[in-house]
This record gives sequence, C-alpha cells and structure tokens, in this order.
Amino acid sequence: MHVSLRARPLRLMALLLLMFFVAASASATSTLMLKAGTLPVRQIQANGSLLATFPAAPLSRVNLPAQALQVAMSYPVWNENRGIYHTGIPGIGFSFCTQEGSGCLHNGSAYRLDPAGEGIKNFAIRLYKTGDVQAGDYDLPALFTLSLNGAPLLAPGLSALRLNVSQCSVTRENLRVTFPDAVISAAPVLSRVSFHLPVSCKNAADYDNLSIHFSFNGTRPDAQHIATSLPGISLRVKNEEGRYVDFSAPATGQNARFHDTDYVAELTRNPGEQPAAGTFVVSITAEVELR
Repeated sequence: MHVSLRARPLRLMALLLLMFFVAASASATSTLMLKAGTLPVRQIQANGSLLATFPAAPLSRVNLPAQALQVAMSYPVWNENRGIYHTGIPGIGFSFCTQEGSGCLHNGSAYRLDPAGEGIKNFAIRLYKTGDVQAGDYDLPALFTLSLNGAPLLAPGLSALRLNVSQCSVTRENLRVTFPDAVISAAPVLSRVSFHLPVSCKNAADYDNLSIHFSFNGTRPDAQHIATSLPGISLRVKNEEGRYVDFSAPATGQNARFHDTDYVAELTRNPGEQPAAGTFVVSITAEVELR
C-alpha cells in the first residue's frame, strides 16, 4: 500500500520575495527598507535554518564613498562564524552576506564599497530561524548601520514582514506500507498492519490541531472499503481507536477529518465473493492540514 501525503498548510501563505524600495531620510542617514512580505515558518525547523533571502540591490541607490565604512549591528550576535545576529523578533535572526552565503559583515568590522554601489549589489539580507518563532506582523528598521568616521550613512532594514508559524510539519511525502504474508481463510480479516503518518509536531498538544483527510481514486465496494487488484479482497483503514476511514466523504464533511497519526490497514474478504491469492499495490492520499 502506498500512502501519498500532501501538506495543505492552513493560514500559511506562499513566500513572497517581492522587493519594494522605501526610503526615509533623517539628517544625513538613509534608512532604506526592503519590503519582505509573508514568510511561512515551521516551528520544528532546526535552529540556524535559512528562511529567506532578500537581495540588497535596491540599496545601491545610495551613493556611498569609496572608503572604509564602519559596520555597527543593532542587535547582539547569535552565531559569530556565520555572521548571524538577532533581530528583536523572537526566534528570527539575520545576516548581511554576499548572495553566495559568504563574506558576511560583522559588528565592528570595516567594509569598502565602490562609489557606484556595485559592491553592495552582491549582498543580501538573510533571515534565519534562531529559536521558537512568534507569529505576527513586524517591521525591522535599521538592522545595522554603515558609518564613515562616526557619521551614519546607511541603515538598511525590512518592512511589512508577516510570519505565519506552523507547529507541525510533514517530514516525508510518500510512505510505503507492506502487509505481512496472509493465508486465505474464512476469517473476515486476512491481514493487518499498523503504520504511522510521517508528521512531526513541536509539542504533544500540537497534534490535536492536525486535520487529516484520506481519499482514494479508484473502485470502492462501499464507503469504508477500497478494491484491490485481487478478486474478492478489499482494504480498509482505521485509527487506533477503531474509527474507520470513509473514503466517500468529501474533505468538507463533518466526519471526514482525523487528528491521529497512527493507523491500522486491514485486508478483508468481500462478502459472497471467492478471494484469490496474489500481490497488489494500491495508493491512498492523506491530505494534512497544519494549523
């Protein structure tokens, strides 16, 4: 039996990497904000995971002198080797590196930019997961400042950053379930096998927020049984509490949804039919909503 899992995030929007240029001048300092958009985050992602990259090309509109500029980060360092600093948002860090992921600017260092700003075009603001993330809408003005002889010249940041956080994640898209060998007999259930959907949540209570719908694109003797390629033999699925999947129920049906990750598949005899021995493969889709 082949189970295909499709993650259908609830309230999670696709990552938008649209860049908009917003400038606000205060004395001689140019505060430039890149518009970030919506960023989906999985709480179970490892700390240090790269979440998004925002190219710094719009920052080249500011004419910077071809001299050594001092770098002052606005937040403490999180990982010195990777040049990652805190942002003030719980669980979110940033770096200002070349787009190849190297050559990061560090607090207290100096960097020389050419007059045309070509050097800064090769950089990007990168966001990382550094801990438990708190969903919400944020602006990140002046993540760091570039100065010349103590005079601030450029303070880049991010605006309109929306963090949508999922506490759970599908860790594999496909799962193969193999029944143990069975002998045809008069028993109504010929074989059964337990399986676990590859869904992982940050906390035990988060599993209650899962919503799972099973579907099968093929012949069904009835709502709870799906046909195999073997005459007289069908398959059904239930959770560990004994509730069987209704493969005829629409995804919006009141009783179509499950919140479990542990199930049992059973091979059964069709009433009034002579079963035949052999092998078979069926594919079932489990659509998982992550709230």
